[in-house]
Amino acid sequence: MMNNEKFIVLLVNDNSFANIGVKTLFERIGCTVETVPSRKIIDILAGRRIDLILLDVDSIEEKAVDLVRMVRHSDRSTPIVTLAATYNPHGYDIEIDLRLAGVLACRGKPLTEEEARWLVGSAKSYSRNAAV
Repeated sequence: MMNNEKFIVLLVNDNSFANIGVKTLFERIGCTVETVPSRKIIDILAGRRIDLILLDVDSIEEKAVDLVRMVRHSDRSTPIVTLAATYNPHGYDIEIDLRLAGVLACRGKPLTEEEARWLVGSAKSYSRNAAV
């Protein structure tokens, strides 16, 4: 990513109304945010530059861990961050499985502006280190 290019966030969820606040938050800090359903993520990644994938665990129809593995199979370098109200809905903590599958960070909802800025900075550092 060049310094004058906008930071592109891909917000993956299957409920377009679920993350209007997240989309607005990242746009407010200067990001371009595109929202896609989980079934289209691979097609989107194949054709363009994405700087950060935000995966809403609560709103996707597929299993989050399986979706992360599928993304990692086709794209090994774009940072993935998951968002969820809880990572322990049925007594089993899926955060460990998500991290092992290739997630950079698992964050709770709601996000603050400070957290959004931290995620963008972390993704930029991750991408620079992955390019080395």
